[in-house]
Amino acid sequence: MKKTFCFIIIATIFASCSLQKRNTKAIVPINDSVNISAIDVITRSLSTEPKIETMNMSKFDMRVQLGEARYTLHGAMTMMKDSIVSVKLQPMIGIEVIRLEFFKDRFVVYDKMNHTYSESPYETLLYELGMDINFQTIQSIVTHSWNMTDLEKTDSTFISQKYHFETKTDSTYILLGNVNVNNYVTYAEVKKSNFEIKTLGFARKSNLIHYVDYSNNKMVKKILFPHNMIIDLDHKNFYFNANITVEKVVFNEEIPTSTINTEKYTRVPLSTYFKL
Repeated sequence: MKKTFCFIIIATIFASCSLQKRNTKAIVPINDSVNISAIDVITRSLSTEPKIETMNMSKFDMRVQLGEARYTLHGAMTMMKDSIVSVKLQPMIGIEVIRLEFFKDRFVVYDKMNHTYSESPYETLLYELGMDINFQTIQSIVTHSWNMTDLEKTDSTFISQKYHFETKTDSTYILLGNVNVNNYVTYAEVKKSNFEIKTLGFARKSNLIHYVDYSNNKMVKKILFPHNMIIDLDHKNFYFNANITVEKVVFNEEIPTSTINTEKYTRVPLSTYFKL
């Protein structure tokens, strides 16, 4: 069970990455012309993003489906921009059993029940799960913002090379990025009304395979932030869906820190946590 919980939280945060295909979304082009460029959409969307230097999500609830199994989990998350994202998983309120810490060059998984941990570079995920991600991907997902690895420069030539229009709906613009090493393309859906990000994910063969959908935006001290996130993954041999409800979050304040003494833990390979 503990390995299942560990895999659930890893999959949740790595949503930028089945046995069942029921939630795969088809990307259907429409004939209606798009009267705004991808450059304009991204530029306007970037201008709406609040400046988040720190985030303390002291409580979130998560309903998870992994294959046919279902779980209800609780957790907390902190973020210091361009430094660390820390996630604590509590199957029972008040009892932390799993912690993940994401740094710029590596990530660490702690199994606090069995006193083991794994420390790996992000390249390891390409081998274990086929997911080509980095710290900026993680930070982008948890802060509901553009991945600045994709948008290192904001000049029109660079952006036009990174994203292009695929289609639009009545309420959103849909943009696709370049093909990555696993033949996935980055996917972004932006609201027409205010240019906020609605969905981030990856598409393959005209289908949106892995994605995070944001909703229920609420104002928290002048920062409009989604309090509901639906994560859907359709991987090689599993189906994963999570509905996350944010109960309490604050921004740009001093955040609590706690460290784990690894001398009391046994280091194990990352693959240990994928043997479900």
